Amino acid sequence: MLTAPVALVTDAASFLVSAVCLRSIRSPEKTDPSDAPTGLLIDIREGIRAVVTHRVLRVLIAAGVVLNFASAAQTALYVLFAVKTLGLPAGVVGLLTASFGAGGLLGAAVAPRLARRFTENRVILGAVIVFPLESAALALAHGSSSVLVPSLMAAYAISGVATVVFSVCYGAVQLRESPPEMLGRVNAIMTVSTLGIMTLGGVVGGVLGEVIGLRPTLWTCALLTLSAIPLIWLSPLRRPLPTTP
Repeated sequence: MLTAPVALVTDAASFLVSAVCLRSIRSPEKTDPSDAPTGLLIDIREGIRAVVTHRVLRVLIAAGVVLNFASAAQTALYVLFAVKTLGLPAGVVGLLTASFGAGGLLGAAVAPRLARRFTENRVILGAVIVFPLESAALALAHGSSSVLVPSLMAAYAISGVATVVFSVCYGAVQLRESPPEMLGRVNAIMTVSTLGIMTLGGVVGGVLGEVIGLRPTLWTCALLTLSAIPLIWLSPLRRPLPTTP
């Protein structure tokens, strides 16, 4: 069994290998010769404007911020709640995480097929409904391990499928809706916003867990995740895509 230091070193090495592989890419980037160089602040401002003035991109970034904030807050409490409150051994905690990963692999396999069959918009509409399941199942968890562990494993596996399917279609819609000349700037704004908020989510989750308790904070995460459903369902994503001749 790997110890914690070995696991951390292995994880760091994987990022190093990824960086080397990315650095080895030699594909030339196509640029418009008429494009004048701009400053960083100007690029940031243009990227923000492109996102907030676009009806679909605005919804995507709002949903991404809400979902990732709630997810990070829950993650900050997950191990402590599972071990201290539920009394689960470390191996079972790892098994739940593995269940999420297994669901994610299945989600990656079926996402392209679902997108082709139902369109990315409809897949996003369906996946967002599933997101509160994991937080609610964790907040509700109690009782004997014989019932508790299989229930949580199922919830985490389903959540893994929904998360990856949602993320794949989310990225596809983002690329489809972004103005071609703004792809890089829009992607930067979307990535920094939706991933950067996770730091704040983790801090807030830890503070709330200390102030109001672990289980109430998990319910708060579930309700926050639930709020993303009307955000998505009342957006232009619900409208059917125009058919191509």
